[in-house]
Amino acid sequence: MTVMVEQYTGLILKTAERYLKNPEDIKECANDVFMEFYAHQDRFEPSKGSLATFLVTVTRNLAVSRYRKNRIRTAQPLSGDIENDRDEIQNTDIKIDLERALRSLCPEDAEIIRMKYYGGMTVQEIAESLDLPYETVKKRHQRSLRKLRTALLIGFILLTLLTACAYAVLRHFGIVPGFGTVSAPDIPVYALADAVTAENETGTYVIENGFFINGEILLTGTVHFHSEDTHLWRPSLAPDAPPEVAILQYGGDIHLCSLIWAPTSALDIGFEIYLELKLPEEPEHTVEMSLSWAGAEFGLSFLRSAPDSAQNYSCEIGERAGLLALPHWAEGRLLVDVYPLASDASGAAGPETVALHSIGSVLLSSDDGTALPGESCHTSFQKFHTWDFGSVAPGSYTLHLPYLILNAPLEPSFSIPVNLRDCQWEEREYQMLDTVISVTECRSLHAVPGAQIPESQEIAQEGFSYWLITISYERRSLSQSDCRLLPPSFSLDAPILRKTGPCNLGYSILESGEDATELLVWASEDDFDLTRFRLCAPDTVSLRWEHSFDIPITVPPED
Repeated sequence: MTVMVEQYTGLILKTAERYLKNPEDIKECANDVFMEFYAHQDRFEPSKGSLATFLVTVTRNLAVSRYRKNRIRTAQPLSGDIENDRDEIQNTDIKIDLERALRSLCPEDAEIIRMKYYGGMTVQEIAESLDLPYETVKKRHQRSLRKLRTALLIGFILLTLLTACAYAVLRHFGIVPGFGTVSAPDIPVYALADAVTAENETGTYVIENGFFINGEILLTGTVHFHSEDTHLWRPSLAPDAPPEVAILQYGGDIHLCSLIWAPTSALDIGFEIYLELKLPEEPEHTVEMSLSWAGAEFGLSFLRSAPDSAQNYSCEIGERAGLLALPHWAEGRLLVDVYPLASDASGAAGPETVALHSIGSVLLSSDDGTALPGESCHTSFQKFHTWDFGSVAPGSYTLHLPYLILNAPLEPSFSIPVNLRDCQWEEREYQMLDTVISVTECRSLHAVPGAQIPESQEIAQEGFSYWLITISYERRSLSQSDCRLLPPSFSLDAPILRKTGPCNLGYSILESGEDATELLVWASEDDFDLTRFRLCAPDTVSLRWEHSFDIPITVPPED
């Protein structure tokens, strides 16, 4: 139990956070999970899945149960007068908007929404009450939610356009320009007051932008080095060099920050410094820190941001998700920041969320038909995506995005057992949303150390064995007819027999298409029980949403 608590507490807390907001509820839920496992260990069957999967399922059930109990307790009307009439008027407006959106649904679908969210009934209870199949109620509920979200979002956007209050839209979705999205729209946001410059014998270091928000610090800037011979002053830029770190001091504590280089020219090198750090318990107006890096010292002053007007924004809402675009100038070049709008109006992750890391080619079209391709400026820690369109004349344009990649939770998750030693597997189908997947091939590859592995471009290593596994995909239903499942990223698992050195178990993708994926799997055979090898499906899968966005934007003069 001690080992299990140490290993899985983080996973359990993360799962509980999806359903519970109160930190105490999350901690109590985690305690309940371990107590439940201790009292009913016999319910865990390793043959049906990993311990992690079992604990996630228990956590989800307990968190949902606690959420429902909390909702019933807090749903009772409060006694006493309302202190602020403005809040009462705002709540009335919200109710009117919600009722208007409900009337846009057919009566049967509206009744399901009322029974679930006004009556507190589960989908199973609704199905029994209406004498309908469970899956029918579930699908109608999900479809109705998407329609409601679209109606509410469009209404909110139009209202905001009329009042010309762009900042309200941004914060409503938890968006902070220049940083990305945050978990709640009302948490404190700190921005670096001024650029900070330091110089030493190797070059000039400039921290240009910085944010301290939601328990994260992100600093970006450039270094102008005095010499083009990078090996003299920055051996950490070598491909095989260990990552470089910076030291940040805050509140009497010392923290190590990860650092990433982004070379832009021979002498000018961009960088990012990232750190997870707890926000002040009592929000302050100013937060002071100091940073030591490469022999240079920086004094960092963060100011708490006040709401202001973010002009020249544009957005488009689709049935599943939306996008918001913010154009701005940087050194004579037009940059457009694109933020995902979550699939519900609160900004929280819904059944599907947008992943902008794989978004297809982006074009900026003018009225005369000229189309300018955008060059991606996305960096590793950036929580949004930026495209560079170069020198552009002010005027009206259309930003075209051909498709989006959506992330969707996989429930329940599963693992596929394969006996690598004998190249055997259970001929079984596994459901992944509307696609059925199965293993259709597993064979050992005869690989000579130092020579190329058959059917691949890789070189065989001493002490490793190699296998080719084919996973096939077959789409069965059309519940997501405008989405296509992308090949999932599996993780590998096999019991360790011994550990005489670094154990290695991994794979690479040889070929991947709509119908099948070929994996090259390798393992240090003496260290693992390969008769109990498993391909573990991820908790989240990606879908290519065949929906294009054409967002009209106005490019202002550079000044």
